[in-house]
Amino acid sequence: MSQTAMEQRMLNLLGLQQKPNPIKMNAEENSARLYMLGVYEKMRSDYEDGIEPRRHYLAFNSTLIPDIHEINDNDLIISFVNQAGQLPLSGEKRDLVLYFNFSDVSSQAMLTAAELNLYKQPSRVSNEAIYLIEVFRMKRENDTECKSLQPEVNMTVPGDYEGWLSMQITNAARYGNDFRTENLGLYIRVTDVKTGSNVDSSKSGIVGDEGPDNQQPFMTGMFNNEEQVWPTFAAKEAQTMLEQEIVRKSAGQQNESQICQRNELYVDFKSLGWKSWIIAPDGYNAFYCSGECSFPLTEHMNATLHAIVQSIVHGIKPEIPNPCCAPTKLSNNQLLYKDNQGNVVYKIYKGMVVDMCGCL
Repeated sequence: MSQTAMEQRMLNLLGLQQKPNPIKMNAEENSARLYMLGVYEKMRSDYEDGIEPRRHYLAFNSTLIPDIHEINDNDLIISFVNQAGQLPLSGEKRDLVLYFNFSDVSSQAMLTAAELNLYKQPSRVSNEAIYLIEVFRMKRENDTECKSLQPEVNMTVPGDYEGWLSMQITNAARYGNDFRTENLGLYIRVTDVKTGSNVDSSKSGIVGDEGPDNQQPFMTGMFNNEEQVWPTFAAKEAQTMLEQEIVRKSAGQQNESQICQRNELYVDFKSLGWKSWIIAPDGYNAFYCSGECSFPLTEHMNATLHAIVQSIVHGIKPEIPNPCCAPTKLSNNQLLYKDNQGNVVYKIYKGMVVDMCGCL
C-alpha cells in the first residue's frame, strides 16, 4: 500500500474527504487554540483516570466558564476564530464586529449550545463606569446592501473589570449555521450606563482583533454529531483494507505458536505529514490483535463460551475453523485539529483503540 493510499484511507476513517489546509491566521498563543488545548488535556486526563466525561466545567486560563455542558461520545466542540475581515460590511468605528465561519461544519452536526468569549481589560476611560455590552445578530435583508440588527444578549460589567466574559449566543450561532449566506456575524455595542452615551469598545476595555493573540474574541460551539465514525461506504472499505494490510504484514513476523494477544500499532501523524493541521496528539497507539486461538483456550485469552466450544469441535471436525483473534474491548480516541477556516475542532472517535483481545 502506497503512502498516498494509506493517507487517504486514514482520512476516510476520520470522516474527512481530504486533508484540511487551515488558513494561516492562528498563532500558537491564539485564545481559541489555548482554550481547546485546555479542553483536550482535561478530557484526556479524565479518560486516562477512567472518569466518564459527562459533566465538566470547561476551564480557560483558570477562568471557569459558568455553564456546565453535557459531553457525550457523540459530541464535538469547535472554537471559532474571528474572521470579521472577510465581511463586506462593517459597523461604526467605535463598535466591534465579529464573524464566525461555519462553512466547514458538517450538515449532520446539530448545534446545541454556543458561547461568545470576549476579553476585557480595565477601562481606558473610567474605572468607575458601568458598561452595558449588547450583542446583536446581523442579518442580510433582501437588498444585499442592507442589514438588520437582531438583539441576542446583553450584560453589564464594571469599568475596572479584567478577565474573560462569556455570553450565551446559541440562537445567533444556530442562525449562522443554518442560514450561512445570510449570516453577517455579530455586532457589539458598548454603552456607558450612567451617561447613556456610546463608548468606543476598545476604550471600554473590550479586546478586538488588534489586541494580544491570547485575548482574541472567539466563539465556542457544542455540537451533537450525528455523523458516524464510518460515514460512507468508502470509509468502511478503507477500514477493511487497513485491517487486511495489518494482518498481511504481521503474518510473516509472528511465530505460528503465538497465542492471541494485543500488539503495538503506533499511528504517527507527523510521518503522515499531518502536523500542519493536527494540534494534538502527535500520534497514538491503536494496537491490533493477532495470534492463534487453538485448543485448549486458556483463561487469559478472553475466549467466549462459543469460542471454546468451536475450538473443541475443530479438534473433531477440522473443516470447522478455529476461533478468531479479535478485539474484545475498544476505547475512544480524541483528536484536536484545525479545519480549513482555522477553527479549532475537538472530536471524539469511537472504537479507535484496542484495549483487550480475545478469541471469538
